[in-house]
Amino acid sequence: MEIINNIGSLLSKFALSGRNLLFPEHCYVCGEKITGDFGQIVCLRCRASVPVPESSEQTINRLAEIHGFDNLNFIDAFCLFSTSDEFPFERLIYALKYGGVTKIGQAFGTMLGELVKQSTRVKYDFVVPVPIHQAKKRERGYNQSVYIAKAVSEAIGSNLELELARRKEYTFSQTKLSARDRIFNVRNIFEVVQAEKVKNKVVLLVDDVLTTGSTLNSLAGAFLDAGARRIDVAALMRA
Repeated sequence: MEIINNIGSLLSKFALSGRNLLFPEHCYVCGEKITGDFGQIVCLRCRASVPVPESSEQTINRLAEIHGFDNLNFIDAFCLFSTSDEFPFERLIYALKYGGVTKIGQAFGTMLGELVKQSTRVKYDFVVPVPIHQAKKRERGYNQSVYIAKAVSEAIGSNLELELARRKEYTFSQTKLSARDRIFNVRNIFEVVQAEKVKNKVVLLVDDVLTTGSTLNSLAGAFLDAGARRIDVAALMRA
């Protein structure tokens, strides 16, 4: 039986090697060919060089410079990595968001969940991905934050909730907007549709990118208005 298992293992390795030769994968960060490193997503060099983000305290302080402490609706903010000119990790986000490479959300969402688990003792009742408008979902075909949130919820052992909130208004990309315009662009665009379910609950909101925090802050405000006790946020990238 042991010999059969060993043969099976060898055949699997040869099959993987053959697949990589016929259909070589490329690192979504640097573009170099990879051979099975980190689930065919990122090469070992880029994985080892992930720019470390700020701590939650540093992130909150920076966001408070934009919104003011009294206007922040969440307590902690966890980010897995930042980006740099040498290692443009925003390419990962682009591939996840527009390229349909949902395995990025799954793999890095698990890592984000482990970071949350190591960084706080807070127990979350619900993990909620930032909802996108139905029109945008029809255009793109999926909500990339769902894949991240699902992996986070599994890593921290909390319930994933996809129907607690909805996006009432369609908004265009905030990429080129100033910090002030971003705040106004997403003001009051979310609605919690199961308010009775979130009363006195602790909720972790999950998105792909945290820049000014305007979108997450708007959603967090909707949950607080619905009676949630505490809101924290988590994102793959701090931009």
